[in-house]
Amino acid sequence: MTKIKNKNYQRENRTDGNHTRALLIKHAGIMFAEHGYQAISSKDICWAASVTPASVNYHFGSKEGLYHEVLMEAERVISSSASFEQLTSPSISAKDALAGFLYNRFYDTIVHSGAWQYQLLIREAFMPSGVAEAFEENVIRPRFIIIKEVVARHLGMVPEDPKVQEALIACLTISSPWSVKPELLKKNMPAIYSCSVEDQAKRLTEFCMAGIATYIKHDAKS
Repeated sequence: MTKIKNKNYQRENRTDGNHTRALLIKHAGIMFAEHGYQAISSKDICWAASVTPASVNYHFGSKEGLYHEVLMEAERVISSSASFEQLTSPSISAKDALAGFLYNRFYDTIVHSGAWQYQLLIREAFMPSGVAEAFEENVIRPRFIIIKEVVARHLGMVPEDPKVQEALIACLTISSPWSVKPELLKKNMPAIYSCSVEDQAKRLTEFCMAGIATYIKHDAKS
């Protein structure tokens, strides 16, 4: 057994049948998020989930197949409140659609502060596993295109403009500390936690929208 398993992972009580698949996704998600795809073996995951060593191959075909399902589960959780439908609604202005999307994303990230789903997708985005090309192409890339187009419309620029892409990256990564290291925020910036989640999400949204507005004003003066 590898040393990974000795790091504060609690084994589940033995569970069989329909729960096995869910247990594997849950424990794989936690372990992949903390250590990365390459550092975790199928055997590690099966040990943590208290299932037979062949369970990963039986249910998912391979560790790579399990990783894809874990990524899909993470994306389902994160996208459930992200209001992607609002982003594409013709009845809502680009500014309002973007503000609504950002508020929902910030709110959900803070509520689920430290959740493995957020940690995993950030890890995959900035430290790619090398085995998630299909997930990136079929799930992540289309979402980025939608958001980028909304930002571009709000800025009055083309999606390929550097300002559009800088604004997008800034908006999507500003909530990363809540996702990756919430304990550091609590220790070093306790005042953040003296207000409600709603207020935090509102202020983060206003901060992003104000930054984008600065781009618009600067461009108008040029």
